Amino acid sequence: MRRTGIVFASVVIIAASAARAQSEAPTSADPVEWSVEVSYRQLGLGDFDVYKNSIAVEAQHRNWFWSNHGVAFAAGAERITTDSGSRDWAGRPSGELNLFSVGLSWVGLIFEGESDVWTVEAGLRFHWAQSDLKLRVGPDDRNVEVGNGLTGLLALGYERRLTETLSLTVGLSYRPDILVGDAEFEGGGKLRDNKLEAWGAHLGLRWRL
Repeated sequence: MRRTGIVFASVVIIAASAARAQSEAPTSADPVEWSVEVSYRQLGLGDFDVYKNSIAVEAQHRNWFWSNHGVAFAAGAERITTDSGSRDWAGRPSGELNLFSVGLSWVGLIFEGESDVWTVEAGLRFHWAQSDLKLRVGPDDRNVEVGNGLTGLLALGYERRLTETLSLTVGLSYRPDILVGDAEFEGGGKLRDNKLEAWGAHLGLRWRL
């Protein structure tokens, strides 16, 4: 999965280079945008499989300061489900993990037509973790505390304009771990570090001011 993530990152970098190089690309007619997206994320990548998938909501504010380049500020929430068959924490996990996130991204415009827009995004997300997780150790279910974490974000987005100000958005993303959070269970001490690496599919709405 790491190799696949590197390939995806390379595609984003190449697309970003194309965004910088295009000489005839139109400038953004609306330099300020808001969006709300719902995401489905597949976790359990690489060598860490405590989690299966998640549903997330993210709101984003974009400013296109430099024609084909912009800055995005984001805030969101995510609910992650566990894989009861995992043994990465030396017991059967159950329950859910809630994440509350804020972040900052660079956004590059690849193509802008009359009705279609393609963008790439690269950024960081800081996650506050609220644990509702338990770990079955022997006959007992013990509470698990999870620390905060920092992840990256690489995304490819498509926007279909429905009106002059409203668009439908879809996208694909890869979220690598940068700083993983600690994990500890009640009465037993430290567990293996908590990892949030994931692939994501996104659907939402964007409007321009």
